[in-house]
Amino acid sequence: MIALPKLPLDLVHTILWALWRRRWLVVVPMLLLPPLAFAIGMITPKTWRASMTVLVQEAAQLNPFLKDLVVATNLEGRMRALAALLQSRQLVGQVAADLKWIDEATPPVERERVISWLGRSIKVELIGKELLEIRYTADAPQGMDEVLIAVSRRFMDRVLAPERSSLAGSEAFLGTQLRTVADELEALERALADHKTRNAGALPELHAANVERLSAARRALVERRTALAGAEAGLAARRERLALTDPVVGQIEAKLVDLAGQIAMALARYTEDHSDVQSLRRQIQRLESERAAHLASPPAVAEIDRLWNLAAGIATTESGDRVLRPLMVSQLEALQTAMAQVRALTTEVAVLGADVAALESRVEGHAEVERTLRRLEREVGLKRDLFTQLKSRAQMARVTADLGAFEAPERIRVIDPPQVPTRPVTPPPLLFAAAGVIAGLLLGCGLAVLAELFDGRLRTIAQAKRLTGLPVLARVPRVPTDSRVGTDGFVPLIPPETPVAIFGGVPSAVGGAS
Repeated sequence: MIALPKLPLDLVHTILWALWRRRWLVVVPMLLLPPLAFAIGMITPKTWRASMTVLVQEAAQLNPFLKDLVVATNLEGRMRALAALLQSRQLVGQVAADLKWIDEATPPVERERVISWLGRSIKVELIGKELLEIRYTADAPQGMDEVLIAVSRRFMDRVLAPERSSLAGSEAFLGTQLRTVADELEALERALADHKTRNAGALPELHAANVERLSAARRALVERRTALAGAEAGLAARRERLALTDPVVGQIEAKLVDLAGQIAMALARYTEDHSDVQSLRRQIQRLESERAAHLASPPAVAEIDRLWNLAAGIATTESGDRVLRPLMVSQLEALQTAMAQVRALTTEVAVLGADVAALESRVEGHAEVERTLRRLEREVGLKRDLFTQLKSRAQMARVTADLGAFEAPERIRVIDPPQVPTRPVTPPPLLFAAAGVIAGLLLGCGLAVLAELFDGRLRTIAQAKRLTGLPVLARVPRVPTDSRVGTDGFVPLIPPETPVAIFGGVPSAVGGAS
């Protein structure tokens, strides 16, 4: 136990002496204020208060398997907003309408008065983390429980409204986003599949194979071009040899020999300028031109067919030319073989050229195809991840909404239902009187202290010492009223009949001062 400091005896004596001097300032307020406070308690209107306690429980928060699926109510963080919401005009107006205090026909002034009074009369307080106490103050106890029930119904609906709206809004939003992302993902996957289909031969997986095929095709093209050049040269040589064995050329040669003999005989008889000689010269020139033209132009297909027919006719009609038929037939067969080889090589060269061009296009477009493919695959991957996350969250939102609907009947519990109050909360008159006594005592003491502070008279030896800084040698006691005034009207300084009583303490005081 802590020991209180002891006050000096002189200080206690001074305080008690000051209270005694100011006893009327202390006593008079104590006598006046209690009756006044009692009268105030009698005329003060009675105030009645009713309350109800509601438990907003979150049972799933205690379940480790369902904790992640619960939307916290967060009453502690929302308490100031909920208190303002309870006194809002909208909620108070709805409660007044539920109680039939106002309707559409109520004048605006009366409506405003009812809403303002009801808003000031209801309060809410959070007790702990899950208990809500709703208080209602009125001038009469009748119907206070009904008012509290109507207020709690509207208020608790607003307390749980953010959770319900957030769950419904989240589920709708996630569903919309899920459908949108699914459509976008399907479009991207379709674009990726179309890109792979269009560039099936130029995909990055086939790039190495395409390069090898291009190298092989180029080598084959060079080989086929070389073979084609050789075949074309052989075909030209065979055509020249075939032209030499052509019967037409042989007939032209025979005519030239005959004309050469005729012109020799004509020159023996005529001069060079003779008409017969000139005619023979012109025939020789024409035949030489025909022979040169025939040798210069390769035989066409129809010409070759004609030669085949001619060779066959010689074999059947002229027995003397049997030696020529096998030679012409073999040359024609060799020419046909050479022409077939040239046509085959030409076709192979064209096909190989087309393959080389296609492979070169694939190889050259590989970078662009791969870039587009990687971009589409990246976008598809991102959309697929987003779709998976949205689908998971949408499923979680549905489960959370189902959990909220399952817990809804047990979410709100009325712990202390509203009751009609039996006693007012206004203090009784006796309590007012007791408060008046205490207030009177405090007021009297305060007035006494103020009176002492503003009183400048010297009353103690200590005050004299403190003000003058000099020791007090003696003090004059108070002289009774009946012996102070003499016959001459003056107060004697030293009464003659009591010198010892007056100055008896002087030696001791002087000695004490010295």
